[in-house]
Amino acid sequence: MNMFLILSLASMAAFSHASLEGGMQFSSADFEGRKYLLSAPHPLTDITDFQQHCKDVDGYLAEIDTQAEYDFIMEFLSQNVPGGRETALVGGSDQTTEGQWVGMTSQAPMTFFSWYSDYGTRGTGKDCMYLVWNSRDQGMHDWKCQDTKLRRFVCEVPEGQWAAWGSWSSCSVTCGGNGVRHRSRHCDNSLPTSGVCHGDTADQGLCNEGSCDAYCYTGDGASYVGTISRTKYGKTCQAWSSQSPHRHTLVAADFPSGRFPNNYCRNPDGEPGPWCYTTDSGARWQLCDVSRCG
Repeated sequence: MNMFLILSLASMAAFSHASLEGGMQFSSADFEGRKYLLSAPHPLTDITDFQQHCKDVDGYLAEIDTQAEYDFIMEFLSQNVPGGRETALVGGSDQTTEGQWVGMTSQAPMTFFSWYSDYGTRGTGKDCMYLVWNSRDQGMHDWKCQDTKLRRFVCEVPEGQWAAWGSWSSCSVTCGGNGVRHRSRHCDNSLPTSGVCHGDTADQGLCNEGSCDAYCYTGDGASYVGTISRTKYGKTCQAWSSQSPHRHTLVAADFPSGRFPNNYCRNPDGEPGPWCYTTDSGARWQLCDVSRCG
């Protein structure tokens, strides 16, 4: 894995370096959620070679869109390689139509330019965009896309944006604790290449941690404390504190909680399972629609 020290513009005077495949060296800095990497000098034998180096670090040759981004990169370059006439390849090209500059990766028309003199507008047939910086002249230049000279290049690595988390999966258990559910998300980015999202693509959480007695019953259901209030035959339960439509002799002390449990199904007297009096005057009591655990 390639690691780069992320630096702010204010601390540009001391950039770190990290080796990449083939001995490539980069300096790095952050700007508006993106990482910019400046290479060490490297022979420009084929533009796709530089593009591949950027792709290897999840980026692309930098496509400059705004004055602020241009100013940042130029400061980055001048602070990192002060003095002398230096050039660095970026991701602009007019290879398809002379004078019509597009991003090499996005193929979107470029709208921001800061040409040195009249470079880029005079039909030289030199189809790639470079940045030049020294004490005498600074700006964008067009030059050959293949060259035997040593060249630097600038990669742009976007910060990905996470899409919303998906729905939770079903819980691995119905009740009793130790249940696990899962959800996932993906890295979504509208930039020319998928950005790098920091974080996890998968998440899990505990679920159904309550006692099974809240969802189902064991034995004869004496310990059931759930909230089902309907019988196996679809009848609504009568509140235990009520004497209508059915009178009974049960009192609050007959229930484990020491109070009447609304109209929830219970088994305070040893029936085969949780039951209740019904609100139907023609049906005094019935077993409830509560599942047996397991």
